[in-house]
Amino acid sequence: MKTHERRRTLNVEFYEEGRMLRRAKITSKEIPLTQGKAAIVDDQDFEWLTRYKWCAHKNRNTFYAIRQSSRKNGKQTKILMHRELLGLKSGDPWECDHKDGDGLNNRRDNLRFATRAQNHQNRRSHRLYAKHPTSSRFKGVCWHRGCAKWQAQIWVEGRQTHLGYFDSETEAAHAYDDMARKYFGEFARLNFGIGDIRKCQK
Repeated sequence: MKTHERRRTLNVEFYEEGRMLRRAKITSKEIPLTQGKAAIVDDQDFEWLTRYKWCAHKNRNTFYAIRQSSRKNGKQTKILMHRELLGLKSGDPWECDHKDGDGLNNRRDNLRFATRAQNHQNRRSHRLYAKHPTSSRFKGVCWHRGCAKWQAQIWVEGRQTHLGYFDSETEAAHAYDDMARKYFGEFARLNFGIGDIRKCQK
């Protein structure tokens, strides 16, 4: 399968233990998918990946690149591009995590091995997409009607921990971020970047 080559230049920031080490411009290539989407890949992977026909597949609120395997015993299986890049096979206990949360950004420096728990830790909040007026735009935050305050909470190893009630939605979000860094480390999906000034907004 021949694919028209499209290049994209990305401004990438490299972090270590919460501190930005450097910025760099990286040239990647795009593989067109269905539904008007495109997967971003490294130059080194473009040629062999474009031998296959890839489609856009939506899971919850995230798009991924997916293809059908060749028929074996009359059956086909679905193969996700990011898993194939990491060499993960069906039944492998490891999962593939996209560091930036973009399921179509399949550059190798954006992919990492993760347990299922770590993969969940790096997910965006489902409330971000909710239309309920009392839902917070931040992960780990919700409106508590009884107290008329913003509540911060976090799930760790299947247990929910209450972090307090706050007048400000952003202060509750910062409380979540503090605990997410403590428990989840590099897999924490934070509401704010490192070094953000804490502001009280109602």
